[in-house]
Amino acid sequence: MDEIRDGVVLVGTAHISATSVAEVESVIRARRPAKVLVELDPGRLVALRDPEAWKRTDLFQILRAKKQHLFLLQLYLSAMQAQMGRQTGVKPGAELLRAIEVAEEVGAQVVLIDREVRVTLKRGFSSMGLWARLRLFWNVWMQLLTPADKNAKPFDVDALLETDAITRMTDEFARFAPDIKVALIDERDAVMASHIEEESRTGTVVAVVGAGHVPGMKRFLAAPATIPPRAPLLEMPPRRVGLGTFLAIAVPVVLAAAVAGYAVNGRYEEILAYGRLWILLHVAFAGAGALIALGHPLAALTGGLAAPFTSVLPTGLKSGWLAGMVQARQRKPTVGDFEAIKTIERLRDFWTNGVVRVLTVTAMTNLGSIAAKVVFFANILPGAF
Repeated sequence: MDEIRDGVVLVGTAHISATSVAEVESVIRARRPAKVLVELDPGRLVALRDPEAWKRTDLFQILRAKKQHLFLLQLYLSAMQAQMGRQTGVKPGAELLRAIEVAEEVGAQVVLIDREVRVTLKRGFSSMGLWARLRLFWNVWMQLLTPADKNAKPFDVDALLETDAITRMTDEFARFAPDIKVALIDERDAVMASHIEEESRTGTVVAVVGAGHVPGMKRFLAAPATIPPRAPLLEMPPRRVGLGTFLAIAVPVVLAAAVAGYAVNGRYEEILAYGRLWILLHVAFAGAGALIALGHPLAALTGGLAAPFTSVLPTGLKSGWLAGMVQARQRKPTVGDFEAIKTIERLRDFWTNGVVRVLTVTAMTNLGSIAAKVVFFANILPGAF
């Protein structure tokens, strides 16, 4: 607990600590503040109050909205907390729910001060280049695929609260994903500090936040003039033309230019031959990608047949999304699959989980389509001009 100044108390917690639950309750009852500020947004509060909502996740909507990468990152972050929660016997976020319950008991107003998760993740991804995204997802996949160490010592979460280990853990995450760390930690520090500064003008406040946010928030609150305006930090990032978008536009343009180059020289038979090659490569590579992911044969067939056509579209449908939707329909993930996501510890469990399988089929089909383009252009461009 840190008393920033008279009437402003900051309680740094671990989201899976019994000690944190007890401390939050003790501080709120002792201080009886006018307001209790909690590191939650409305969506996360609903999820904490209704943990079964996870089982009702609409995978089709995720695929249609092209949010499978955001879902994967949320899966990773949730799995990390859930694994530590199993070791400590405390459900992630228990201290936040307890803060709300005790606030209501003592008559304090509850204020949710965190930014929406989807805004945070979108801002994080928008700031990352291609290589930063690849590096992030490599670490995510490796974490998901690494078997649990059965001989590992129990996670001592209370010891983390007594040291600066939480900060070191945050710094470690920033090492392989520095851009997204700005959105996950730094910007949220500013958003929540802004709320605390604003609400403290109308009465005493107790703010309950994760320990990893405490150092940054204390720096802001020690110098309120340095807190940036909150409104811009709550906005979705503007769309930008990244490498992926550039390549999506460049492929049909280069393809059209190459075909024109052959046509100018009267090489029409070669145009037909390369057209057949385009179709063959995409059907084979995209279909193989789905099969490597152990997708349903119909999902592989759908992805393979769609790839030659979706690959020339700069925007819109992608073969992987279609393959993923067919996979989800043919082998619909069960409630048990959603429950098991947060307990995946073995490679076999990873590959057999229905939810993860849909995402993997989607990713591998798209990857196969990209590989087909690389092979195709390696053959066509040298002789096109």
